[in-house]
Amino acid sequence: MSRPPRHRAYFAAGLMIVGLIIVAAILGCGRRGEPVPSSRRLPAAPAGVRLSAPAGVLRVSWDRPRRDAAGRPLSGVGGYLVLRVAWPPGQDACTGCPEDARVVARVDPLARKTRGLPAEAWEDPDTRAGWTYRYRVRALDPEGRPGAVSGPADITWVPLPPPAAEARPGDGRVLVRLTPAPWPEGVEPLELRVYAWAGRLLARAPASEAGVTVEGLENGTAYPAEARVAGRTAEGWEVESPGTPVTLAPVDTTPPVVPATVTAFAEDRGVLLAWVPEGPEPYARVRVFRRAPGEDPRQIAELSGGRLRFRDGSAVPGTLYTYWIVVEDAAGNRSLPSREVVVRVREP
Repeated sequence: MSRPPRHRAYFAAGLMIVGLIIVAAILGCGRRGEPVPSSRRLPAAPAGVRLSAPAGVLRVSWDRPRRDAAGRPLSGVGGYLVLRVAWPPGQDACTGCPEDARVVARVDPLARKTRGLPAEAWEDPDTRAGWTYRYRVRALDPEGRPGAVSGPADITWVPLPPPAAEARPGDGRVLVRLTPAPWPEGVEPLELRVYAWAGRLLARAPASEAGVTVEGLENGTAYPAEARVAGRTAEGWEVESPGTPVTLAPVDTTPPVVPATVTAFAEDRGVLLAWVPEGPEPYARVRVFRRAPGEDPRQIAELSGGRLRFRDGSAVPGTLYTYWIVVEDAAGNRSLPSREVVVRVREP
């Protein structure tokens, strides 16, 4: 018995639908790889976890992970979690024991960068002298899911006290003499440092030195700064003390160059002296000195720095005089005396 025409049409349509499904499955096969588990798309563990103490504050820093747990390039990091374990004084950190680590901070790298701080870092505000701390870090994906935990970084916290500091100004430079407090046990003395008020390192010297010289300063300008000492802990971490405020105020202590050419001319009514300036620094004052036979040397004139000659109208005719000059700069530094010139005053 034959199928009714309508039933045959339904049957054919069903076969067509099934065929399309099979073809789509065949065409799609091989285009999509095996799904990657979500855990393998999370950030890899941050590497390079290290500790320091700029200006006496314990800082944890690390390297930004560049790949996920599957080894593929990481699209982005949504932040970090900092974990910490603490042991009181007298109790050593246990390497193989289970850790009761707790999250002590969630770090936003973009916010830190906006504030001018290192993006991959965090400063611990709650540290106690003599305690041992272990830090680990986990990176977050853009959705806030944590990746693998980093390796540990341990430190027994021994804060360095700030040093005593004294500034001794010079010409375009300042010597900052530092007297550190007694170095804590277990901390190796490392360096003496001077920072600008904004935190830029200006100069450093070994801890065995008595001070640090800051060069390249402008005379007459006051620079606010701070002095710190740095040491190395038993674990090998470099730490600094808080800063001691100090003002760097260099002064001009270098005298100007005295003229090498000084001449004297006898005239009917006295003696004319002339000179040629030397050196890069302008003269602020010129002092003229004279000596006659049987007399003590004395200053006979004080002139402005721009003067290049002087007429001595008080010279006695027929007398043999010796002249020289001394120049000063604006800071009051005096040069050595110039070479002497000898002249006899003419008779009228």
